[in-house]
Amino acid sequence: MNELIIELTEISPQEFFGQQNTNISQIKEYFPKLKIIARGNKIKALGDPDILQEFDKRVSLLLEHFMKYNKLDENAIERILLSNGKKDYETPVSSNDILVHGVGGNKIKARTVNQRKLVELMKSNDMVFAVG
Repeated sequence: MNELIIELTEISPQEFFGQQNTNISQIKEYFPKLKIIARGNKIKALGDPDILQEFDKRVSLLLEHFMKYNKLDENAIERILLSNGKKDYETPVSSNDILVHGVGGNKIKARTVNQRKLVELMKSNDMVFAVG
């Protein structure tokens, strides 16, 4: 049984872990074979080396997302943990697919894979229905 310790130095552990450790609980659901312990500013994981490597990769993606958007919600965690890589859940920086301009001139773009599919379908069809 191997051990992996991830130290949260640049972000607030309280915000990353979520209220009453809800984010950590959700991460634990996706890695049932690992024993995950969140204490202070450290996340300790115990388990098989292959699963620990995947866990480290996913937590790194979660940390990048948190540092970029300053929040971590259930949908973001699920998208990141189920994605094949960074390109599956994130909009490329060079993307010129601006849907609309929001308040204060903020650019609103399609971020997820399914949102990008919807934008492509809107370009090629007169009418598109989306449920949910």
